[in-house]
Amino acid sequence: MNLKDYTGNLSPDFGSKGKSIMKPYDCITDFIFYETIIEKSDIILIPGGSHPEQMIKAAELFHNGMAPYILPSGGVNSRLRETEYEYSSSIGGKSLVLDNSR
Repeated sequence: MNLKDYTGNLSPDFGSKGKSIMKPYDCITDFIFYETIIEKSDIILIPGGSHPEQMIKAAELFHNGMAPYILPSGGVNSRLRETEYEYSSSIGGKSLVLDNSR
């Protein structure tokens, strides 16, 4: 159980041996930031978005032989002047990474 300090903030609760006890949100954090082992696949799917890091990571995986294709997806996004598909494709196209099967 956490105890409130004098400022009203939650302070960590320590067990009888001085070890910190798991906080209620730790299980949610573990779930959200779950890591999977990346294995070879038939295709790398890029979900729509306006973040170039997704395509950059996909290109890295592509160049490491993890999949022969990259498939960007997505529609209209008010943050972009083009669709999310076109945005991701333009990033991938700069590296010529969309098709490794040839």
